[in-house]
Amino acid sequence: MNKKLMYCILLGAMLLTSACMFDFQLSERIINILSKVQNLGGGLDVIEKTDALVSAWQEDIDQLKRLLTSQSIPDHLLVDDPVMMGGEFDLMSIFDILDHIRMEEGYKLAYVYHYDFMGGYPIVYAYNIEAEPFVSHQEYLAGRAECLAADDALPGCSALDHVETDGSDLGYLQLVLLDLMGSQFYRYWHAQYNDTTPIATQTALEEMIASVSDPYIPLTDQEQKKAKAIDPTPQVNIGEDVIRVRVVWFTKWGGFYESWVEIQKEFPHTIIQDSTENLLEYDCGLMF
Repeated sequence: MNKKLMYCILLGAMLLTSACMFDFQLSERIINILSKVQNLGGGLDVIEKTDALVSAWQEDIDQLKRLLTSQSIPDHLLVDDPVMMGGEFDLMSIFDILDHIRMEEGYKLAYVYHYDFMGGYPIVYAYNIEAEPFVSHQEYLAGRAECLAADDALPGCSALDHVETDGSDLGYLQLVLLDLMGSQFYRYWHAQYNDTTPIATQTALEEMIASVSDPYIPLTDQEQKKAKAIDPTPQVNIGEDVIRVRVVWFTKWGGFYESWVEIQKEFPHTIIQDSTENLLEYDCGLMF
């Protein structure tokens, strides 16, 4: 039990004992105060849990961002019809950071690389380890024709269909993080627009605001004030069948957003974006 809470309860008990000698109505009021203090104690536990969750997820965001953006694109991918030659970035290494989610047994994450005159970017997918991963975009298109031709997502086609959580709040947040940022590596030219970055803490929010400066168009004083008023705290509401997650995120080509994401509680954890609201419009002015 929190020491401050214990002292409050002991003090209240002493006051209650004295009050009984003088005023029964006063003692009733003290009992009500003690009841509120006890309820506050439970609230403190929730606050401490929330603070720990927020801190842990912000650390995940920061670490994943550093890992993905630090990868240099191999020269052999920046050609027409690039072929994976081995030695490229191992996408499975992200689970060293996202340690509350894991691949379904028998599956791994992999990617092929798409490159053309508009830029280059990875296409992430999950594959059964009993088969060989695709080595080129063309091979990927041929091997997954059924998935690509379907109007609606077929079960098992999405990489996230093969990612499991441990059922914790952080696990669901990490799943959303993988969905938002999992392909933000080896981005070339126009693919740089894919810069969606979740924000979990007030400190991270203010750092993001401060980062929007030269060579980008800075936020005005009024825009900075509005941005700092945004509450970035994530929410995880666990229901009987569905998990609802609230996240705040930023892109230099759009601004600050709030998204509510629905996640199927049972595996596979299908993700449905329920709603997204632009909290503050912004465009950095940079064009690739």
